[in-house]
Amino acid sequence: MNQTIIRTLSIAVLAAFGAMNAGAQQKVEITNAGSSGIQPAKVTVGSKTNATVLVAIRDASGVPVEGEAANLAMVNFVIPVGAACGMTQQGVSEVKPGIYQITLAMPALPQCVWSNGDYMAIVRLGTAAYFGMTPFLVGVR
Repeated sequence: MNQTIIRTLSIAVLAAFGAMNAGAQQKVEITNAGSSGIQPAKVTVGSKTNATVLVAIRDASGVPVEGEAANLAMVNFVIPVGAACGMTQQGVSEVKPGIYQITLAMPALPQCVWSNGDYMAIVRLGTAAYFGMTPFLVGVR
């Protein structure tokens, strides 16, 4: 059965930005999150079904970073060979303190459907107060 597998490739925080802006920005850790009540959407090859990515954001003390839904951005880097389009961010909501659900979709063009393969992207937070990012993978089979 074709389904989407969403998993975090690794945790990445840009220390360079923290060093360049010492005192201006606090580095945060953004990681994959999960909950029994929140499941990734099943995306099949050839469909336009939305996918979901969950991330947790914590400050250096481990405290959840709340209220940053409007400042989260997904940046698409790699799409499968033969795919007509990359995924887009359709919305972000904070589902629990410091846990954000990001809805991903194909653009509203007829040729843009999920293709077999891996879509690689990052989720990033960049504000005057915080900066962090993590890569993720949406695997469509």
